Amino acid sequence: MKLWYLTARSDSGVYTGYDSMDDIVVRAPSEKVAREIAAEMAGAEGADVWTDNSKTECTKLSNAGAQGVICRSFLAG
Repeated sequence: MKLWYLTARSDSGVYTGYDSMDDIVVRAPSEKVAREIAAEMAGAEGADVWTDNSKTECTKLSNAGAQGVICRSFLAG
C-alpha cells in the first residue's frame, strides 16, 4: 500500500471553511482509490472535490521516515 496526500487547490474555488476537509492522508493502492476514500470522508466542500484533479492535488508520499504526525488540518471557529 502507498500513502497519499490530498489537498484542495488554492486556485480552485473549493470551499475550505467550517465543516469542510481541506487536507487528508490516506493509505491506498492507487491514486484513484485514494481519491475515492477521500470523497467518502468529505464535508461541506462536497465529495466530487476529491475525485476532480482540477480541484485537488494528490501526491504519493514515501513510507520512509521517523515516527510522528503525518498530517493535521485544524479549522476552529
